[in-house]
Amino acid sequence: MPALVLGGNVPGDPQGAQCPHTPPALLLPPDAEKTLDYWNEGARRRLESALALQPAARQAKNIILFVGDGMGLPTMSAARIYKGQLAGGLGEESVLAMETFPHVALAKTYTIDRQVPDSAGTGTAYLCGVKANAKTLGLSGAAVYGKCRTAFGNEVDSILHRARLAGKSVGIVTTTRVQHASPGAAYAHSASRSWYADANMPKEALRDGCKDIAYQLVHNTDINVILGGGRMYMTPRRTPDPEYPEDPAQNGTRKDGLDLIAEWLSAKQGARYVWDKKGLDAVEDDSVSHLMGKSITVCATGNTSSSSRLRECWWGHKAAPVRTPPPRPTPPGLFEPKDMKYELNRNASTDPSIVEMTEKAIRILRRNPNGFFLFVEDE
Repeated sequence: MPALVLGGNVPGDPQGAQCPHTPPALLLPPDAEKTLDYWNEGARRRLESALALQPAARQAKNIILFVGDGMGLPTMSAARIYKGQLAGGLGEESVLAMETFPHVALAKTYTIDRQVPDSAGTGTAYLCGVKANAKTLGLSGAAVYGKCRTAFGNEVDSILHRARLAGKSVGIVTTTRVQHASPGAAYAHSASRSWYADANMPKEALRDGCKDIAYQLVHNTDINVILGGGRMYMTPRRTPDPEYPEDPAQNGTRKDGLDLIAEWLSAKQGARYVWDKKGLDAVEDDSVSHLMGKSITVCATGNTSSSSRLRECWWGHKAAPVRTPPPRPTPPGLFEPKDMKYELNRNASTDPSIVEMTEKAIRILRRNPNGFFLFVEDE
């Protein structure tokens, strides 16, 4: 599970600021590190920076939550060493940007029924604020994994949903499928993290009225930016994939015949759908006038603390329209049938990187004068 790091920059830290461009012939420390002054001066500057910190006087307008899925302290150590060695140093002396933040915390990662958690339970914890059972999404601990009926009345709000109701723009960027556990906890309420499409659900769950995660992506909280993988769960069975039309294994999987991409496009005036880097890059063009804003209808029922009214909202019954300040409608981008490719295997000409997706999302979301919430996950 991820290590959580919050804060801002601390100036004046000499460690890692200067790295030799040529690796030393032997694994010997730089001469400066052999002196007392080097360590004493570094300690003095860091202490002065810490003492000079002032409480934030202004309320944050924008929130970006970065999650390195599976990342812990050993991963950070490896990244620090790798960064330093790429710069020509020994590695251990390097400093990651997140290590310069003034506030750092460790989180207990567990679910109420498991000592070792999964991404669904932990996603529900850090996005919705409650610990829950493993493999469940956006539900309290009263919901039982795999039991559809236990989901009704036990839905919990996510920070993404709350931000949307507050009039902010919201977005999701992930290198997995957008229906996966971590991003799914931001908008879905599912007794199983594996219910990506209706084809992945048992007949009992369908009969009892539960909706798959892809369906909820389109019909629950209105999300301005959706970038990641997961095309196959959005289209009917045997629908050829636009990138791999000759590979039937990449075809659409929905048994209900719904084309959720088409539904999304028809429900949002001026919306566009992109599936490759070229399409994403084109969205940045100032001539794309239909990205320039309209009022959005979001799901609300008045008293959002009521479980029964929440159920009406989340499951598509009696949703009351609420007018919010004009956000910027944005195209979703689904760049792979399932998860996006690892960075080492990514085709840079067809698939955008997580950096490119994040930069595009921020440029679009920040147009909202009320601010934005963005969830970014790299797996």
